[in-house]
Amino acid sequence: MGKTYGRYSVRSLSYIIFYLNLWDIVTDITYYLSRDFVSVGLGRVCLLSLLLNSLGILVILVVGFAVNCLVRYQSDDHRTTLCEDFMEMTQFWHALYFKTVLELPQVNNKAIHRTSLLVHLVLEAIPQLIIQGINNYRLDQWLYPLSLLSYSSSITMFLVAAFTLYQTDKYGGYY
Repeated sequence: MGKTYGRYSVRSLSYIIFYLNLWDIVTDITYYLSRDFVSVGLGRVCLLSLLLNSLGILVILVVGFAVNCLVRYQSDDHRTTLCEDFMEMTQFWHALYFKTVLELPQVNNKAIHRTSLLVHLVLEAIPQLIIQGINNYRLDQWLYPLSLLSYSSSITMFLVAAFTLYQTDKYGGYY
């Protein structure tokens, strides 16, 4: 497997991951809005996994931003303003959510890129695969185009993210 995919750099895959992530989010939201669910609870779990992927990262960053502000503004170091810090945090959230963190001038953006992929796998891709699989099986919706499209985009995002995580771990995080 390493020989077949060894010629693809993870940095070049990051552009594909960005568009694939957008596509995956849109198809998952469309699936949630357009399908009946086996139970109300399964529909709520589906919505929760969609919200956790975006809002989970945002909550972590807001808490970190608040702690950073408290520490920074308690000291004499006032190099940046509160507005600049807030803009930097929102740009960072956008980069984490849309997997474009490699474009940011951060010191350790490779580790952050891996973290954003792990967050996506754990909070959205795997739960969506399970939820949509159960729902499609129970309601016999496997042959509907939107069901196939959403499930296949989730599988593709899962495989690309897992491959990226494997490649970065195998080669020590070097791109």
